[in-house]
Amino acid sequence: MKRILIIALLSLSLLLTACSYLSHFSPSVETTAAALNTTAAVTIIPTTAPTTVQTATQAPTTQTASAEPTTITATITTTGATAPVISGANTLTGTFQGYEWGDYLHVSILGDDGTTYDFFVLKYPGVEVETLDIGQKVKVIWQNSDEYLDPPGDNVNLDKVLSIELIG
Repeated sequence: MKRILIIALLSLSLLLTACSYLSHFSPSVETTAAALNTTAAVTIIPTTAPTTVQTATQAPTTQTASAEPTTITATITTTGATAPVISGANTLTGTFQGYEWGDYLHVSILGDDGTTYDFFVLKYPGVEVETLDIGQKVKVIWQNSDEYLDPPGDNVNLDKVLSIELIG
C-alpha cells in the first residue's frame, strides 16, 4: 500500500510540475487569471492482489490490500506575472493568407489595415502554421532583426515571427 501511495504522489507531483510548466511557458502572450490556477486529482485504487512483504526480523508474509479508493487533490496557484517585454517587438492583427516553404518557413498575413505582411518563421510560434486555415484571424507578435541564415551563410535583416495566436 505504501508503494502505491508513493507512486501516486510521484505521479501527482509530475502532473503538477507539467501543469506549472505549461502555465509558465504558455506560447500565448496574454494570459487570463482564470488560466493561472490549476487543480489536479489522482485517485488511488488499491488492488486486492496478495503482496509479499519481507521484514528484517520475520519471514516473508502475504498481505491483501482492502482499503477504499483514495483521491488526492492538489491546487497549483501561480501569480499573474506579465509576459516579458521583448525589445523591438510589434503586434499585428489580421487574417492568415497562407504559408510557403523555401529554405525557411514564411507566413503571409493580411493586416487589418489592408496591407499584406510576410514573415520568416524561425522558431515554433505557438501554433502549427501548416494547420492554419486561410482566412483565420490571428495576432502576430513579430520583430525586425538581423539573423544569421545558412543558406545564404550571411546575416540578413528580416521580419521574424515571435508568436502567433488565434483570435476570434
